[in-house]
This record gives sequence, C-alpha cells and structure tokens, in this order.
Amino acid sequence: MALKPTLIDSLRSLKSLLATSGEEEPVKVNQKSLIDKMLSRYSSDYFVYRELMQNADDASSNTVSIRFITSKSKSEIVFENDGEIFNSDDWERLKSIADGNPDVRKIGAFGVGFYSVFSICHEPTVVSGAQRMSFKFKGDQLFICRTKVPKGKQNKLTTFYMCVDSDNIPELDAFSRFLATSMSFMSNLKRVKVYRNDGIAFSLERSALKPQLMNYYSDKLITTSPNAMFTVKSVDISRVRLDAEKTPTSSSQMNNEVSPEKASITLNIVTGNLDVRVPDDIQRDIKDKLKKKLPKETKFSLIFTGKEEFDASEKHNIIFKDLIAYPNMGRVFIGFPMTQTTGCASHMAARFIPTVDRNAIDFTDRYIGQWNKELLAMGGLLCRIVYEDELEKIGLIVKVVEKMPSSTNGIGGDNSEQTRLVRRAIHAMLSFSFKESTPNAIVGQDQETYFLKMSRKPPSVLTSHGVVPVTEARMPDPKLSFIQTVPVVSSEIIQKCEAILKKWEGEGLRKMSIEDVFNELRKRALPIAEMRFLLEWWIDYGDSNAVTESTRSQLLELAKIAIQEGTNVSLSHIQFWLNPEIVSHDMPLETTVLPYEISKNFETKLATAFPSWRELSLIEWSQFIVTNPELEDAPAFAEKVLGVISHTFPDLSVKDQADVIALFAKKKCIPTKLGMKLPSDSYSLKVVLFDDVPTVDNSLLLSEKFLTALGVKTHVEIQRVLTNLIHGRWSHIDLIKYLATATLDGNEIANLMKTKLFPKEGVDEKEKKNRYVPTELYIPTKELRKLGLPILKYGTEKWHSGSAEAKFLTKVGIQKSPPLYTILELAANSHDEVRNKAISYFIRHFKSYRSSYDPASVNLPFLPCADCKTYATPSDCFLNPACAVLEFNILRKCHEIHAHNLGVMRDPSVQVLLNRFLNSTQRDCEKAVKVFEYMDSRKTECLFYPVDFDARDWDALKSKKIIPVPDNESPDGVRLVDSSQCFFELDELNTDEDFYGELFTYINFGSNAARDFLRNCGVKPKPEPIDFARVIVSDPKRAYDICGVDRYLVILRKIAMGYDSIKRDLSLVEKMKNSSFLIGVKYVGVQVSAVDISNNANGSIEKIVQYVLVQPKDVFVNDDSFANQVFAPVTAPIESDLEKFYKDLGSSQLSEKIVTSFKAAGHPKESQKSREVKQRISERAVIIRYQIPDDNPPQGCQLPRDEEWLRKNLQVLEVTEIKLERKFTVTQEVNSQSTSACPKADKREHHIYITGDSLKDYYDIAACLCQIMFNRSNFNEILVVQQCLIADLEFLRRRGVPIDRILKLKKASEPATALDQVISPLPEPEVSKRPKPPQSTVENRKDFRTAAGSDNVEEWLAQIPKLFPNVHHTLLAQVQQLIQQINQQNQSAGDFPNKDTKPSSHSSADVKSSLAGTNNEATSNGGPSRVEPLSLPSQSFSPDYYKDLKDNLSRSINSCKPSTEASVSSKPEHTTATEPEARYCSVWVTRSLKLAHEGNIKFYVPHDMNAADVSTKYSEQLQQFFEVLKGLMQVFGLHETNIHVYYEKGSTIALNQNRSLFFNLHYYVELKHGAANKTEVMTYWFMTICHELSHNLVLNHDSDHEFYMSSFAEKYLEKLIDHLNRKESALDRT
Repeated sequence: MALKPTLIDSLRSLKSLLATSGEEEPVKVNQKSLIDKMLSRYSSDYFVYRELMQNADDASSNTVSIRFITSKSKSEIVFENDGEIFNSDDWERLKSIADGNPDVRKIGAFGVGFYSVFSICHEPTVVSGAQRMSFKFKGDQLFICRTKVPKGKQNKLTTFYMCVDSDNIPELDAFSRFLATSMSFMSNLKRVKVYRNDGIAFSLERSALKPQLMNYYSDKLITTSPNAMFTVKSVDISRVRLDAEKTPTSSSQMNNEVSPEKASITLNIVTGNLDVRVPDDIQRDIKDKLKKKLPKETKFSLIFTGKEEFDASEKHNIIFKDLIAYPNMGRVFIGFPMTQTTGCASHMAARFIPTVDRNAIDFTDRYIGQWNKELLAMGGLLCRIVYEDELEKIGLIVKVVEKMPSSTNGIGGDNSEQTRLVRRAIHAMLSFSFKESTPNAIVGQDQETYFLKMSRKPPSVLTSHGVVPVTEARMPDPKLSFIQTVPVVSSEIIQKCEAILKKWEGEGLRKMSIEDVFNELRKRALPIAEMRFLLEWWIDYGDSNAVTESTRSQLLELAKIAIQEGTNVSLSHIQFWLNPEIVSHDMPLETTVLPYEISKNFETKLATAFPSWRELSLIEWSQFIVTNPELEDAPAFAEKVLGVISHTFPDLSVKDQADVIALFAKKKCIPTKLGMKLPSDSYSLKVVLFDDVPTVDNSLLLSEKFLTALGVKTHVEIQRVLTNLIHGRWSHIDLIKYLATATLDGNEIANLMKTKLFPKEGVDEKEKKNRYVPTELYIPTKELRKLGLPILKYGTEKWHSGSAEAKFLTKVGIQKSPPLYTILELAANSHDEVRNKAISYFIRHFKSYRSSYDPASVNLPFLPCADCKTYATPSDCFLNPACAVLEFNILRKCHEIHAHNLGVMRDPSVQVLLNRFLNSTQRDCEKAVKVFEYMDSRKTECLFYPVDFDARDWDALKSKKIIPVPDNESPDGVRLVDSSQCFFELDELNTDEDFYGELFTYINFGSNAARDFLRNCGVKPKPEPIDFARVIVSDPKRAYDICGVDRYLVILRKIAMGYDSIKRDLSLVEKMKNSSFLIGVKYVGVQVSAVDISNNANGSIEKIVQYVLVQPKDVFVNDDSFANQVFAPVTAPIESDLEKFYKDLGSSQLSEKIVTSFKAAGHPKESQKSREVKQRISERAVIIRYQIPDDNPPQGCQLPRDEEWLRKNLQVLEVTEIKLERKFTVTQEVNSQSTSACPKADKREHHIYITGDSLKDYYDIAACLCQIMFNRSNFNEILVVQQCLIADLEFLRRRGVPIDRILKLKKASEPATALDQVISPLPEPEVSKRPKPPQSTVENRKDFRTAAGSDNVEEWLAQIPKLFPNVHHTLLAQVQQLIQQINQQNQSAGDFPNKDTKPSSHSSADVKSSLAGTNNEATSNGGPSRVEPLSLPSQSFSPDYYKDLKDNLSRSINSCKPSTEASVSSKPEHTTATEPEARYCSVWVTRSLKLAHEGNIKFYVPHDMNAADVSTKYSEQLQQFFEVLKGLMQVFGLHETNIHVYYEKGSTIALNQNRSLFFNLHYYVELKHGAANKTEVMTYWFMTICHELSHNLVLNHDSDHEFYMSSFAEKYLEKLIDHLNRKESALDRT
C-alpha cells in the first residue's frame, strides 16, 4: 500500500536534514581479523604455494625455486620466480586487499592470492627488481615498509621471504605430488626446484612437443555452446613430458623416500581453442565483480591418457599419483587443481570462474554461473571429440586385421590383437563414463549431457564387425548365438562398461530383434546344431511375446536345415517330432520327422511353438514300418521292431492296440524254434510238455502280455492235461508243477478249489477217500506240524514258499497259517505243551493277526498270569505288579515284552481302579499305606503314561470315607473318615498351635507317596479358616473350653481374615449367623468417686471385663466410646478386622442404637463469641472442604454444603446452657450431660448453638460442622476440622496444607475477606482447573536438591557402595556428574539444550526454545492433541499423598503406547501460561513426517526428504541410538516398541504425540553421542524421557510439568544407576 504524500514529503525532508547536518567519519576495518576470515575459506593443502605458483605463471615465469631453511624452532621459506618483475601497478595492488589483476590473460581475479602467505607467516617480505616491501601487523592494522634494493644486490627475480614455524615445512612426498599435478596445465612455467638447506632436494621439469591439429567432423558436431558464448575454432593435441628427480638430503624432516630417484611421465593434452562472445550485460556484470574484462579467446584443455600411455606410464610412482585420473575422476584446473572433480577420468583446465576460496566453481552468481555452465558444454563437446577420435583409430586398426573371427564372439576373442583392441575400446569408454562429480554434481551432469547432445550422430562402439554407431550395434543374446552377420557388442565390453551402455540405450543401442533373426535366415541354412539353438530361442520368444501366425509362417519358410551337403529341408516340410520313449531314434523314420538331434529335451514345447507339428505316434510309425519287407525276412529286425511295439503297447488306447494287432496279425513276424510264424500259430515258452509245438524263440525278449495280445498261446488246453493225470502218466506232484506254470482263468481256478485233489500226511494217497479239497489242508512246515494241524502231503520235495508251486497251491486254497480263533482256542483249551506252542506261535506271527485281533472282545482266557495257575483274558490282567495290592491279575513276566501286541494294559482303567478301590476299603493302616502309594503312582505323569485321574475323580474321592484313623470307640479300634475330617500331622507345632490336636484329627502314614495321594484327595497340611469355622460353629462351648479366650480370639481372627472365601458356603454362613460362637466383651464397672459419669470426667472407674459367647445379632460394634461406658452393652473386640467380620454376620453398630437429642436453655442470640465463631467458620470452611475430601478420598464426592452455602445459610447463636441426651434403644436406658455446642436446623436455616465454654477447644463446634457439611460425624474428621479451626495458618502451612493455592482458587469468585488481607497470598494466576502440587512438595524437592547438592555429594557417594557393593570405582565419578546434571535440570524446569548447547551445559533459556513443541503434537484433525489429564496427587501431605504420586507416575508410564500412524503431522499453535515468578511457553511447530521403515526400529523422516538416503547415511548411528533408548526403556519398565525415532533438523529434541514418544536422531548425531561418554549420553536421554513422560500428565511447560519431571528423575534415578552399574560390570567381564 502506498504511503500518503505528506508522509513521503516528511521522509524526504528528514533525509535532507540528516545529510547536511551530520559529520562524516571513516569506517574502521580490523585488517587482521579481515585477513584471518578471508584465509579461513581456503581449505586445501599447500594453497600458499598454489597462489604463488599461479602468480609466477601469470608473470610468464619459466622457473620457480623454493628453498626451505630449517632450524629447531623457526624456519624460513624463500620462494623465487624468474618472471616479469613488479611494476608500479603491481606494487600498488600488492598492498591492496581484494584489488585483482585486470589483465584478461591472467588467472588472478579477487586480489587475495598474495595474502595467503599470512596463513603461515605474519611478517612476509617481497623483493622484485629494485624494490623491497615488508609487511607487519601493529595491533589489528597491517603496515608496510617499502625500501630500495642496493644496486649490487638487485636481480631479475621476484622473491618472497617467509619466516615460519618448523611445523609449516611440508612433507616431501605429498609436496612433490602437489607440484607435479600443478605443473600439468601451467601456461609458462617449465621447471620447479626445491632446496633444502644444503642443496637441492627435488626438481621437476615440464617439456611439451609442438601441438598437432586434430581432425574432427565439424559437420557432425555442434561446435557452439547452448547460449552461443563459446565456439570451437580448432582442436589440437600435444604431448607433455614431466621429469622428476629426487636428491636425498641429510634432513630429518624431509627424509621420506621418493622412489624411484628419477621418474617421468608423458601426457596427452587435448586443447580446444574457443572464440568468446559474451553479451554486453553479462560482460559488464562479470567485469564489476572480477575487476577485469573477459577474454575474446580462451582455451579448454583436458588430459586424456590412452590405453597404451596408461600401460606404459609409471602410474604407480608416488610423484605422479594424482596426474593419472583413470579409473577415478579427474579434477578441474584453473592453472592449479581445484577440489572439484570432472565426473570423468580426465583432468580438465579452463577459465572457469571459481569461488573466492578458489576450490570450487561458482554457480551461485547468475551470470558467472552461466559463463561456467557454457564452459561445461564445451567440456562435454571436447570429451566427445576425443572419444570419437580414439574409436576411429581403433576402427582403422580393425580393418587392417587380416582375419576377422568367425565365432559369434567377434571382436573380443582369444586373438591377442583383438583382445588388445577390445581393452583399448573399454579404456576409452570408461574414461568418458561420467559419474557424480564432487563437491558439485552439476559439473559431471552437464558434461555428460553435452557429451551426447553436442553431436549430430550417435556414439560409436566396437562390435564384432568393427566400430559402428550404437544404432547399428546390438547387445548380445546368448540364445541367439547362431547369428553371425549382425554387429554385436562383445561380452567383455558389456561386463566392464555396463553403466555407459545402459545410458546409450536412449541413443539407439538395442538388443537383438526377430528381424535380425529373419535377416540371418535369409542369408544361409543352419546346420543341425545351430537349428537347435534357433528352435530353443523361438520357444522362449513365444513364451514372452504374442506370436502371430504370419510371423510363425515366415519363420517356417525362411528356416532351412542343412542335413548334409547339398541337402536342405525347410521347416515348413516338417510334420512330426520324435519321442524316443515311443520310437527309438535309431529306427527308420520318414523325412517329415524333425531330426531327433534338434528336438531332444524340448519335444513337449514344440507343440506350443508350432501348432501344426505333433508327436509321432506308435500307430503312425507302425503303418510306416509294416511296409518294410525285412519285417518277415530278418528275425533280428523283426525282434527289434516288436521290441519297440512291446515297450509302448501297454500305454496305447484299446482302439490303438487293436489297430496295431491288426497290422501285425497277418505278418509272419514271430520268430519260433520252427521258423517265422504267424502269432496265432505260436506258443509261449511256458509250454514245455510237448516238443512238437512252435514255441517262441528263447532269444525273443518280449513281454508275455504283448505276445498274448498278438495271439501267441500260453498253455495247452486243460482237458488234455487232466487226461494225462487220469491215465497215470502224472502224479499230483506233476499236476502241481505243470499248473504252477500254466495261465489259468478264473473258472479253472474255482473248479480246482472245489475238487478233492490232494492227500494229507499220514494216509494212503491212492485211496480216493483220503483226498481233500485245498482249503482243508495246511502247507507242510515243521511249525504247523507241531500244532497237530492237517498237513498237505508233499512227498520228498522241499517246500519253498517263494516257488511257483507254493504260490499256485496258496492260490487254490492251501492254508499258510491257522485262523485267529483256531490259534487262540489251541492256546486256551489244549494241554500245556500245545498251549505254550500255540501262544508262542501267536506271538511270533502277530503281524498277520493284528488286523483281526481285538483284545477287548477276546473271551478266551489264554494269557498265563504271574501265579502260574491262572489264565486270563487280555482285559483281565495287567503289567504293573503294584496293582496286585488290589487283587488284580498280573501277566507272566516272560510275556511282558509282548504286552502291547497282546493288548495288556500297564494298569487298570480309572473307572475299574476306582470301583475296586472303593469296594475294598482297607481298615488295616499298613495295607492302606500300600494301597495309597499305588493310587498315588496313578496320578504321576510320565512319558508313556499320562495323569490318570481328572478333577471329577478327585472330587469323588474327597467325599468318600477312605482314610482309617484310630478310634477307641469303634469295635476294631479304627474308623474311616473323609479328607475334610483330618489333617496331616506336622513334625513340630508352634506353641500357639499345640491345641489344634484337640480340635482336629491328624494323620501320619509315614509315606510321602501316600501323603501325596491323600493331599490330592483333599487332606490339608493344616486347618484353614473354613475348617476353624466348621469346628467351632458345630460346638462353640467345646472349642472355647479347649482354647481359652486368647486362643479362641486367635481362631476368630483367622476366620475373619478368610471370610471372603467362607461366605461362598451359604449353609455354613447361615449356621454362623444363628450360632453363639462369637466372643462378646462386656464391661462391668463399679463407681468409686462419682455417681454420675457425666459429672465426673476426672473420676476413676474400675472395670471388670467379661467375655461371653453370643450370636452375631446380640453383639454391637463399638463406634461410640461414651455410649459404651454409659450403657455397657456386649460389644465386639476393638479390632478392625473383627468388627468388619461381626458386621458381615449381622452385628449392628452401637451408634445406630443410640438416639441423640439436644436441649438449649436461654434465648438464642448473637454475641461477640457467636460472631467470632461464624467468622472463623467462614474463613476456614474452604480449607476444611479441601482437607476432608483429600484426607478421606472415598468421601470426596459427598459434600452437601460447601463454604458458599455456609456463608449464606448458617447462623451461630449463643445460649445459656446445652444438654445432650442419649437413649439406648435396646434397653431404653437414658443418659444426659452438658455440651458446649449443638446443631439446630429448620426448613430454611441451619444454626449452631454455643455456650460460653465453646471456644475452649472447638471440639463440639467441629462435630456440629461435620454433621452440617458432610452429614456425618466421624471422630477422625472431627479432629481434622478442629485443627483447621483453631490452628494458626503458618502451622497449617508447615503441615503441608496448600493455604495460598486454596485461597487463590476462590479469589476470583469471592469478595476479599479479612483472612485474605492477613495472609496476602503470592500472586499466582490460575492456569488450569486442575489442582497443582502443594508448596510443601516443592520444598521437599528443594530438600532433595540440597541433599544431592555439591555440599552433600560426598555423603551420597559414600552411600552408593553400600547399595551396590560391586560398583566400579570409575562409576562413582560418573554418578557425581549425574547428580550435578539433575540439579541443573531441576533448576531449569527440566528442559534440555538445543543443537548449539553442549550436553554437559544446560541453559534454561536455550532449553525452552529447543523444546518448543515437544509435548503432544498435532492429531489427525490438525490441532494439538489434548491428552486427557491424569489425576494429580493430593493437595496435602496426607498418608496417601506419596502413594497417589507414585500411582500417577506409574499411570503415566503405562499410558505410553506404540504409534500405528504412517505419518506424523501438525499445524502451528501457541499457548502461554503464567505462574509466579516465571513464564512458560509451549509452541507447537509445523511438522510433517512419514514412516521411513518399520522393523525393530520405527524411523520417520520429513516428507520432503529421501528416506533411503537418511537411513543409509545414519544406519550405524541409528542402531546405536536405538540401543541407548532400549536400555532406558528397561529402566522405566517400558517395552522397546514404544521407541520411535525421527530425523529432523530443527530445535525439537523429542516429542510426545498422543502418548507416543518420538526422539530426534539429528541431536544424537550433532552432539556426537556415538563417541561420547556413555554415562553422559544415558543421562542426557534419561532426562529427555522424564520430560516427555511428564507431558502424559501436564500439557504445558509450567511448574506442574517441572514437578512431575523432577519426580520421575527422583524415582528412577536408582534404577538408572543400577543399569549403568550392570553395563560397567559387563564391560569389565569382557
């Protein structure tokens, strides 16, 4: 908005007035500070010599001499050059700072080069020609002294004299490398000599051949920079040689060997000669800055070291180490090397305009940056010219090579010349493979861009067909190795130059395509091996590309197989491929079948690649092969063909099998012993009975099934065989042998099974009646014979179960073993010898019986028991001998190993066991012990036998009377009891428990196992409260007589403590309510000195205490001591637990039975006393209201009338006398006495009547006030109210009552009272409605600070070894530092330093600003998250105060939670809170974070930051930081998932967002905590966590926050010390 005219005029007038009325004064410059600050920007080594050498080169110097004259303390450096001596302008510029050389031919621009000498020398001297100038500081100002040099001492040299510390003498090796590097691009300087005291130490000479013009195709290049500032006129190349020589000296300082003594190197320097055309406005701007014009011509040079020069150079010599850039990046020179790298493997020199420190190129200034970027474009162009020139030379050599390789590798094969050329090309490509330059990436990026853009043709590359543009070259494809006519880049170039080739894909470099394949196929037919590669490639190509039918047809037409010389087969002629699993590849095939050498290993893929092709089937090949005449003429050929058919025949379909059989059935293709026969005329080899049948030749190895399918017969007709048997020509053994070899159908087998053909052993086989059907006989084995079974008569033949005869007999029904029932019946009912053999047989052959054997269903007693008399079924006997105590059968020991198979269990089942146990209860204690021990073994869990009894079983046993105990009243002296009626006898009873034996039954069976079993049954080691309740309720008088009153009370206390569990037994509770088992106390008193107790307050009463057993309803809880003295009812013992127990059973409180009434004498009136009481009540009511709820928290919500109500409605009046009358409603007794105050209420008002004695102790008034305010009159509360009414306010303050805070909270809403004027509370504005920690808490904290202060540190340290005996001595010093840091933190409200503050120094002001925004960052809705506050501790030091504080701290920690958000964002917000003597400000800054990664560490970064870069850069520090936080989380009892780390540059160290804790890695890195003292680091972040945890309770940075932060530190300090101690111990152990 424009200013008003009158205001503008006023400003102008004021300016004129100031211009004419003031005095002018020069600005003072601190020259020494200016020079120091200027030199501080020069960070490179040897920059003094760099500047002096550049000045010498600008002065056309040929030789520079540097002399080091050394001594122990001070040394002298003399720098000489033979260039032009100084003229008057030079002398003037020398004494002027920042007055640059205006000569456009000179490098100097800023006029500060000479002043670099002040970095090593304070009083330099310059001599040039006849003039001498020395420099000296006087204070902060620099003065010169200029004198004439005597004529006798004048020369044509310019000399610089510098007196320096000996530490400034450079080390020779590094200094010689600097000189060699600096000499490479000097314009005029030819030699440098370095002297050391007694002679020359090092010399370097530069010689250059005459430059030669480079030829380049200017029409294919863009020779002008993008903004036309520079144009390339020509490019020349020169060879520069550097010769170095080192002369050993006797110096001890420069004694490093330069090896070898002499060294040399030759460099190729390519120079572009540039015309300069700079727009006038840019020219003027740069001139104003540099104080010189820009040149009209300039040069751009680079060092390119070719492969031959690189291999031949002394690249390993230390002197020339920095001259050969390859394979690293080169540096930018402006006469001397800068720290800026070029991005490629070449050094470059040009008239770049640097920054003031001359170490980097200036891109910040608009026009200077444009000049420098235009030069970079020329650098990219020059790199391209050099690269193309090198590739052109390689291409010419390739053409001269006599033999080009015929292999697919092309250039890059094993030929030595080819290998050399490939490596030379790789060297050139890597030389100009640009990388990210440093420190400024623009240099490399721009040159790489213009390397490609400044040429009109694509880059060249070496391939298998020479050097070609990348658009004509192809990247090799191993699957297309058959292509030989396309230029392919060698694999070695790809391996070494992968990065640059990847970039050149955008310039036209491509992979091989299908068109390249088609071009290859048009030129030649492929041999079988190459055709295989073609088909393999085509299959893969089809998998990843959509192949059209046109493309496939084109391939089939173009591709030809060169089968043999002159014979080619087109793929379009092929119809089949061969599967050798169907037809062997050595069998005759048609030409339509693809040669197997091509199709093998990927036959199945051919169907997809060529849908018109299919697999050659057996039927198609059979149709071809049956036309071959050799099938019927040559047995060997027929056998081979039948072998192929037989192999695949089973896999054919029924139709194809029939077709094949039809083709061969009419061919005499079966070789037999009688010649070639039709299949139907041939017999199988199994037919051996007759010699006149044509059986198949023995050499024909064909499957029986195949021959049968062809029609070959397998056996002679069965009728013919039986005829031979009837006529006696065969015995039944012969019959078995033949039929075993014959192939019989199902009907023939069924007939044989029904026919009585076979005899058994022991009878005459000739008798027909002695023959049996097969199923009636058993195989002839010794084992079966011993069992007395009918055995097949087998003659003298030996039985072999695997023989064909045995298999045949088994097939027709001869039995191999007896059935299950048969063998068990033999084992159960036979005589002992057969019985034992039968059971042994059954056990040996159990596997064959397993499937049909069911132990539970077996009713035959076949198992022998341990008594050698009894036999039992599997379910009636067991393995465990221990169960014999319950008369169970035990399996004979020899059969135990087979018990699992036989189905015999180790023990009886639970149900069987319990039935036997309960039905045979032992009254004999010794036998009972064994039974109990066995029963206990059944509950023990082991590997094979799990626990038997479950909860229901134990419950059943608990209620059964199974335990024998001595009983003199029983006939046999024993009675049985259940588990609830007895207890285990203790080895030793306490003296207080020795009477238990008279109340309860104790048992001791002397066995741990029996004891364990009974314990599980419910027997207890000692009586519990419910047991005591049962026993005394059942007979209270007996129990009382046994115990006596004291012990009886002990039992009642036990019952009272366990009543919560007893009351679950409702029937027992009902008995207790109706039983006279409670002890009642009744006081019987005899008045000695007074009749009326009310009139004898100081009298003495003798009391007799009587104890009686009463029901709960007849006893009272004594809550009215006066009534108890007056009416003497039966009361409960005065113990809180017993009183609660009595009330739970129905006893009433004594006060409930007392009716109270007041009678006032005299007319109620206001008086001075009543007004004093009213005023005191009004003033102290607010304090009472705060005290009573806090002293009795459960009643805090019961406040019917507050101080405001009292002020308006309460009247205090004085009367003459007040009588208090009490009536005991149970007995109707009445008692009357005087009192000093009583309440009086009507519908509208409440009164307190007082008498003249009321002000003595205020007790009666306090009782009335409690009744009015809280509707109750508790003795303890009356005492608190009395104290508040009578005590001095300072006394209450000392007790911890927050008087000032209580009054301030009421100040805003109430008028000032007299009390306000007396107290004058501190001005503390209200910050929040929540109560604050009391003043006494702050005082306590101050006490803590004092205790931990510097005066008491020694006392604290003396206590630490007592707490931690193993503490390391070095840890004590760290603890002392820790305490001091905590004191500093407490003094500064618990905040932490920002990034500019050291960890050991905590400034409150810095901390406030650094922690702005640390607590509760913004939630998803954009505003600050208002955490629901947790309760603050009580306001006074009641007994619960410290418990409340501890609970609050624990709740704060437990409320912490891991963040599930993927981002953290917030908007700025500012809140201010004011408190006494301090101001606190919490500022939420704008923040936007994202989750970088989530593993064991949740890490966040700003949205505009690259997460991967940060994670990679700080990965080690992040892990260290996480370990620090992880250890601290253990100190606070938090899980490590509560750790969230973020990286953000700013003033925030940590933040608490929605009770999720975030910690800034930036501060851990900036404060160098990774290398710092671990105790300091742990302490720093310990206090940070205390700060953030406090924000779970308090939002702002106020005194509440300070209080909680200090409380956290105090509570967890010991745990932190313990943690540090453990860490120290672990380090000592390692």
